[in-house]
Amino acid sequence: MSLDVVQAAYRKFIAKIDEGIEQAIEFGTGLTPTYFRFEAEAYEAITDEQGHAVMSGYGLPKAKVNGFKAYALPYFLEGPTRWLKTIDDPTQAKHIYDRIRSTDLFDPTTHMYKTSVSLEQESHEIGRMRAFTPGWLERESNFLHMSYKYLLALLKAGLYEEYTNELKTSLVPFLDPAVYGRSTLENSSFIATGVNPDPHVHGRGFVARLSGSTAEFISMWRYMMVGKRLFRMHNGELELTFCPILPGWLFDDSGQVSFKFLGRVQVTYHNPRRADTFGEAAAVVRSLTVTLNNGQVIEVDAGTLHGSVAEAIRSGEAASIDVYLT
Repeated sequence: MSLDVVQAAYRKFIAKIDEGIEQAIEFGTGLTPTYFRFEAEAYEAITDEQGHAVMSGYGLPKAKVNGFKAYALPYFLEGPTRWLKTIDDPTQAKHIYDRIRSTDLFDPTTHMYKTSVSLEQESHEIGRMRAFTPGWLERESNFLHMSYKYLLALLKAGLYEEYTNELKTSLVPFLDPAVYGRSTLENSSFIATGVNPDPHVHGRGFVARLSGSTAEFISMWRYMMVGKRLFRMHNGELELTFCPILPGWLFDDSGQVSFKFLGRVQVTYHNPRRADTFGEAAAVVRSLTVTLNNGQVIEVDAGTLHGSVAEAIRSGEAASIDVYLT
């Protein structure tokens, strides 16, 4: 099969998917729905030879459905989050962000995001989520794995200012332990939101969880600390570029932030202005100092390390890297 045939097929696939997304946006009046329910609007009863209704094993009469109609369920956070991952235009991504924040997906009590808006008008046929108390477990709570997926989507969409503003109220390490009810070094399965009928649990984390939310957190941490792309090959040699996405308020009083790179290399950013590393007045990397394990010091007046130096760092031969921003 030639490449032209494969490309033509994939173009048709992409066109079909894009058409589906557009239809979904129409269904959701501006936001992609996450779930649909389908109601049988055209059907005929199934009868036996005597004209009596044929009963199913559930004690209900059987019917042949000739037509369904789709209805979008109320907004859930997951659909728009996955939609954001497909967006390359920051302006469109910002519109989606503003739209989400203007809905009841945003909880004004905790300043966090809920799994969904109110499900009170939905029947129990939509699943077990409907049976839970609002603001509890999977129903209208801050389900941490889901909200972290959303934060990561904002970061990858290039909405750096919006993302860093959300961190203060949505990221567990920045929460008030007295409200959170446990160590802020520990994630939870969910955090009760302001729609819960018990005001004493609002903002409180329940059920220790170290799986999905931790994976999303590590992805955010890596993206923030070193940038979108770590290593790459260019003109036949390895390159390493540090492009942090950090708000100025994360730097300490001396303008520094430190972290472990590749699990063993101590990296310190020096940002005397304590400026954001994104935006119009961003602090940008001007020079780097690499200290190898053997004590050798390599100074580079640029933001990118090339060739043997980048290879040495990747091979574990570096002890520390100082990155200077201006």
